[in-house]
This record gives sequence, structure tokens and C-alpha cells, in this order.
Amino acid sequence: MRPFIVKNALSDQTLNIIKKLDKKWKKAGLFAHTSDGEPIASYGKGRRTWSIRVTDPEIFKELQELFKKYPSKINLNPENMTSNILEYREEDIGCMVEHQDVYYDDTDVRKLSMTIQLSDSNDFEGGQFAIMGEQIPMEKNQAVIFPSFLPHEVHPVTKGKRTVIIAWALGPLWE
Repeated sequence: MRPFIVKNALSDQTLNIIKKLDKKWKKAGLFAHTSDGEPIASYGKGRRTWSIRVTDPEIFKELQELFKKYPSKINLNPENMTSNILEYREEDIGCMVEHQDVYYDDTDVRKLSMTIQLSDSNDFEGGQFAIMGEQIPMEKNQAVIFPSFLPHEVHPVTKGKRTVIIAWALGPLWE
């Protein structure tokens, strides 16, 4: 199972919807839980991004269609998907350390991850996306779809802002 590239991933209509979203950015962090089960945010050195949850049904529809293009047969639950828009900023040295997107709930597990570049590559420096240590050159409106268990990272942004939309498709536990 290898990363799969889709050029011109989103329609102009969807890109316009994203551009017009009310972007109330929140500092993204990893979440831990207290012994009582209450979530607490942890903003560690390894994750420096700003985030907005994607809820627009038109955006979701296009993301679901993109996941269907992945060439391997993977049992997905098309209704079970989550997505965020992330911004990596120069002033934060925006980055994401190597990690996996593995997540389980009672019935489903993250199976595929996707990153779509929203910024023009001239808008920032640094911010290279890598899967298993291999840099994936990204262009504006290009999607990279890959199994969620593959280690991946975003190198620090040293100038400007890098904006992406990320999504995860879930499905029944691996057999």
C-alpha cells in the first residue's frame, strides 16, 4: 500500500467554499485525558499548527469521492470521515513531527489519511510533507492519499504560511 497522488483534487466550487469559510483558527494540539475521562489539550513541541474543523457537506462529498480513488481495496465506512483545515505558520515554526494517524473507536479504525495542499508553493518555504522519510513534492490542489498507519511528518515552515485540508476515512477494524 503506497501513497496515491491526485492532481486537481478539488473542484473550483469547493476551493471557493473553503476560501470563504469563516476561519476561526484554534491552536491545534494533541489531546490527553484525565483519570476522570476529561480531555485536556497538550501543545507539545512536535505539533505546531492552527486548525478549523470541516463541517460543510459539499466539501465532505468531494473528500469522500477522493478516498474512493485509492487503488487498493480497503473496507471503508463512507459516512465515517473527519476533516480539518490546518495552517502551518512561520512565526510558530509550524510543523508536525513524524506520527501515525492510527485511531480506534468501538467499531471503526482510521484506514486512510489524505492531505490536500491549499497554498501555492510560492507562499511558503520549508513545510515539506514526508511519508516514511520520503519527501512528497506537493502542488496547489494536489491530494496525497495513504494508509493511516504509515509514519508521516511536516517539516518546519520557515517563511510564510502553508495551508492544507486533511481528512481521515474510517472503516471496520482490520481483519
